[in-house]
Amino acid sequence: MKRFLCILLASLFLLSCVSCADNGGDGEQSDVPTGAGTEAETVDMAFVDELPELNYNDERVAFLGSGQVGAKDELYTEGRNNELINDAVYERNEVVETRLGVKLDIVADGGNDSFYVSNKIHNLVMTGTDEFQFCTLPSYVAVTRAVEGEYLDLTSFEYLDLSKHYWSQGYNEMASWGDGHQFMASGSAALTLFRYMYVTLYNKNVMTDRQIDDPFNAVQNGDWTLDFKTSLINGMYQDLNGNGKIDEKDFFGFASGYATSSDCYWISTKSTVLDKDETGYFIYNADVERITEAVDKVLALFYGPDSYVFTIDSTYDNYIIEDFGNSLAFMVDTMITKIEVSLRDFKDDYGILPIPKLNKEQKDYRTCVQDQVSAFMLPSTLPESKKEMMGAVLECLGSESYKTVVDAYYNTALSYRYLNNPESKIMLDLIYDSVSFEIAQIYTEAAGNFLANMRAMVSSKRNTAASAYKKQTRNMEKQLQKLNEKYEKVVNSQS
Repeated sequence: MKRFLCILLASLFLLSCVSCADNGGDGEQSDVPTGAGTEAETVDMAFVDELPELNYNDERVAFLGSGQVGAKDELYTEGRNNELINDAVYERNEVVETRLGVKLDIVADGGNDSFYVSNKIHNLVMTGTDEFQFCTLPSYVAVTRAVEGEYLDLTSFEYLDLSKHYWSQGYNEMASWGDGHQFMASGSAALTLFRYMYVTLYNKNVMTDRQIDDPFNAVQNGDWTLDFKTSLINGMYQDLNGNGKIDEKDFFGFASGYATSSDCYWISTKSTVLDKDETGYFIYNADVERITEAVDKVLALFYGPDSYVFTIDSTYDNYIIEDFGNSLAFMVDTMITKIEVSLRDFKDDYGILPIPKLNKEQKDYRTCVQDQVSAFMLPSTLPESKKEMMGAVLECLGSESYKTVVDAYYNTALSYRYLNNPESKIMLDLIYDSVSFEIAQIYTEAAGNFLANMRAMVSSKRNTAASAYKKQTRNMEKQLQKLNEKYEKVVNSQS
């Protein structure tokens, strides 16, 4: 990843110097005056697939994907329409078809029903129907069927190399089980991996007016912690409407919500609940002392005199980002996708930061990706005769997405079109490089609702972590024993 970031930062710097940087161009390295020889010398094979020349004689490959907002356009497109992301997806699909001699038949359905694809595939598995050869659905939903054996072990496919960096290695670490078995993957082919990253936004106009040092420097120095963030908003509250009451029409240093908006802190502070033992089996390993400290600091940030917490809470709704867009909050936490869709007309200058660390002793920043990030799976009804082809299709989708779709969304659309300062581009690289997953975050439906417990503490304003996590030890150990046994059964049945 460090080499990738060096290449990416160099590309971003050079591209920012050309006049076409913000005109919706494709951002290809051929626009950079370094010459083909230089480009060839910097190719990192971790980002290049090693597929041989293949031709499957225009065989149909049927895909069923989630129709949810943010996920529908990951693979599905009706054709070119001069929209940057849409056309990049269309181009990527065409390249995959040409390289492999296949015809992609892509369906995105179910609207915002998170379980639609899962239920559809479940019914097909129960009847032994090979209607769809692969699918995507939200990760926290995917695991509920994966542990029942409805998806195939991706490590058994000849041409699929999950060690390549167009597959998320942080996701692999979370999703793999036992001796490296893995039934779902995510990476460059999933726009949700980028869209659902949590970040902190701050209003640079407010920063300048109040003569505050740019927190960008704190991030660079390793000082960007929960305590630092809380101290930064000290004294910012203003009763803008003069009614003598604290309400959402006033100005606050920080605005957030008590449920999904707090999820990012349990990842950023390394508040571990589940882990793996030396055999790769899941174990309960709650760091109660660390979780307790994290909850204390989050409560101090959320409920201090200069913060506002929306009780109608959802990062999918626009309450929080609208507050920021209306210049009623200096800082907010949000997902990247909100920048894409909600701040295009924002008049003030703003910056982007990672979610802060627990303390200075924590060495690295950790980026939370919302648990609905798309997981790619191959249904267990896939015929043996199609396995070689499907391994190649997934691998090609991953590598070509890195070259085309990621460039369009992350390097071009997000960096140049929706952000307006060079510091934010540097922060985006750091944020992406820090993507992390807590096992309990994704397995929330299969092994106890970790997120619900944490949200309950934030909404109640009471830190009950010490008693809650000690009390549930026996139950969690039982749940994980069942989960491990289910995976054992699945692996044995597919071996």
